[in-house]
Amino acid sequence: MSKKIDPVIDTLFGTSLRALDLYNKPMARNSQIFNESLELILDGPAADRKKIGQALLEIMQGGNFRYRFYFPPMRAGMHELIWHRPLLACISHQTGEPEIAPDLLTGYMTGYHKENPDPGNAVEVWPRLNRREPHLSVLNNFDNAFDRYKYQTSMNLMALLDTYELFGGQPLDRDFARGLIHIPKNESLEGWLAGFPARSKDPDKAIMIMQSLESILQPSSKDQELPESLTFDETATRKYEEAYWKQIYFLAHGDYIFKDNADIVLDHNTIERVGNSKRDLLRLGDYFLEKYDEMIRSANMENISECGELPFRWETDFEFNTWDGWLANQSGIETERNILMIIPGKNRKEALVMADHYDTAYMADTFYPSEGGTGARLAAAGADDNHSASAALLLAAPIYLKMAREGKLERDIWLLHLTGEEFPSDCLGARNFCQNLVQKTLKMKKRDGSFKDLSDVEVKGVLVMDMIAHNRDSDLDIFQVAPGKTGESLKLAREARLVSRIWNAGTLKWNESPDRKGCKRGQRTKDIRIMPAKAQHLELEAEIRTWEDRHSSLYNTDGMIFSDTGIPVILFMENYDISRKGYHDTHDTMENIDLDYGAAVSAIAIETIARLAVSVDAFK
Repeated sequence: MSKKIDPVIDTLFGTSLRALDLYNKPMARNSQIFNESLELILDGPAADRKKIGQALLEIMQGGNFRYRFYFPPMRAGMHELIWHRPLLACISHQTGEPEIAPDLLTGYMTGYHKENPDPGNAVEVWPRLNRREPHLSVLNNFDNAFDRYKYQTSMNLMALLDTYELFGGQPLDRDFARGLIHIPKNESLEGWLAGFPARSKDPDKAIMIMQSLESILQPSSKDQELPESLTFDETATRKYEEAYWKQIYFLAHGDYIFKDNADIVLDHNTIERVGNSKRDLLRLGDYFLEKYDEMIRSANMENISECGELPFRWETDFEFNTWDGWLANQSGIETERNILMIIPGKNRKEALVMADHYDTAYMADTFYPSEGGTGARLAAAGADDNHSASAALLLAAPIYLKMAREGKLERDIWLLHLTGEEFPSDCLGARNFCQNLVQKTLKMKKRDGSFKDLSDVEVKGVLVMDMIAHNRDSDLDIFQVAPGKTGESLKLAREARLVSRIWNAGTLKWNESPDRKGCKRGQRTKDIRIMPAKAQHLELEAEIRTWEDRHSSLYNTDGMIFSDTGIPVILFMENYDISRKGYHDTHDTMENIDLDYGAAVSAIAIETIARLAVSVDAFK
């Protein structure tokens, strides 16, 4: 009998470093496996660690097996729903071409109890289409030749209509609406609407669409006065910029080197480079806690404001014996942990969360031979991904502590450093945090070893920051605000868009002040030890990229975990370019940090949370 491992078995069950690569994981949990008699030996989505192990043993004994990748059906309550869509086509007598009978396309749904799926006892659901004329016209009436990408106009219009419905029929602020659509930066909402007839297959329908949109938008108000900022006096300064730069530099280029959850990887290529080093996440978490303790004492908020950790164990369905971080968890030597700083408001039963992730990714160009790598798994310095966000949290803390001491906060602010966002752990900290939040089992271990019960606190909204300090060269001065799938998330995005307007209005004044007058546009440093010179404050476009938007990066971050859990969330991220130099490689250093840009995005994030925390009516 051959002892050679079949590549399919490796894909389904393999945990060797060769099988895992940088971003792969065993796929058995996403699969169903059958023996030669078509008996199911593994139902991956419903399996536990024991069942996976039993299936592997049966396969290793030899034989013929079949498999398929399988994703569980949609579930409603205790029922799994299957959508049956019969497709009937015939040759048209008129055209001689195949023609599909459209009335059959809706089909019907059957619901089966998840524990006892009985085809003879199914719940039948027959879908009915709304067939709303504005929506149908939006989808079918525009010529793609006028769009930058296919269906751009239709997707823009659907974003507006969906947001209006999620807001319960509340008219949309016109600037917020402008943020929801993707058109050239210098084009106004009104100009875009006026161009509909020229881009439409039916100009009369285009006029009808324009009228429908006007009915869901607030009236134009050119004299609308923007509110005063709460925090820009602290953040729109050179002092803040310098502190932001120095904090990122310290986190990226200081003592904390091995910052992936799996560190250190126990293979020859890696050990040859790192020797007897250990992962630095534990020490980095301690640094955060010590900094927050110091800030609390400086603000005279002892016994009022608190910080601590949210410890948990890294549990998996497979054994990863070449990951030292995983082994340390299994043996009890270390735990994973999120770090939490709590700043008190008047209502201690509500909280707003500002979050990052503080682990960094493995570098492709030290790993893949095709990029000059040796196979060594080395963690990136992480200046942008994601110390640009961690630095913002650390600089936000004294600002919020001051507001709390002055009695300005209506609800708590939580500064949350999440662990394990990057592969191989994959949003580990966010999943644990959300699970405990939903189960009402959340508790924080304080510095003295005691625990603070947080189970009765309602998280009203989360602002996740992930990569916020690289200004995309090919599409400058844009950052994305990517909301989750709920109306509450869109309301967070609306606040962020308003804050960006307040910031942009402020730049006109700040850049004319004696402190900034004559400054030029910021430049990246050529020497990571040298801070960029003082520059003009940037006006930034906050693009609201809803969850179905093809340019939204929500799916690729911790933000998606919050959204899937139903927690209101927005992601702050730069105008993401996955192919650029400096993403998951050796160039994620200060050379890729745009100080003027990152300082502005972080300042807007700090102001957004502040405004949501001080407003009694923020969530009505």
